[in-house]
Amino acid sequence: MSKIKAFFWIVLVGFILIVFFSNLDFFLKPQPINLNFIIKNYPLPAFPTAILFLFFFTAGLLVAYLSNLPERFRLRKTIKNLKTTIDSQDKEIERIRTRPKPAEENSTPENP
Repeated sequence: MSKIKAFFWIVLVGFILIVFFSNLDFFLKPQPINLNFIIKNYPLPAFPTAILFLFFFTAGLLVAYLSNLPERFRLRKTIKNLKTTIDSQDKEIERIRTRPKPAEENSTPENP
């Protein structure tokens, strides 16, 4: 499975590099950005388009990670509770297995 994953990532990075180098003039051309907040307009310096792509890609990854964080904590707590239940049930099973067998009441050498 790890070989398949490695192959997938190599192919994906290869496609990204092909797109980048095929459109090098577009990605390296600086683009001016203006933030228009109705009240005031803020002109920003011109950055290459590749920097803008990287910035917004990273921002998207950060938003996706942060939106998934509460669920991760909830699942971690559930896993911890389930492991505690498994440990207590394992102890109960071991206690039942090692319990001495009760001696039969009417068992004597004369009356088996």
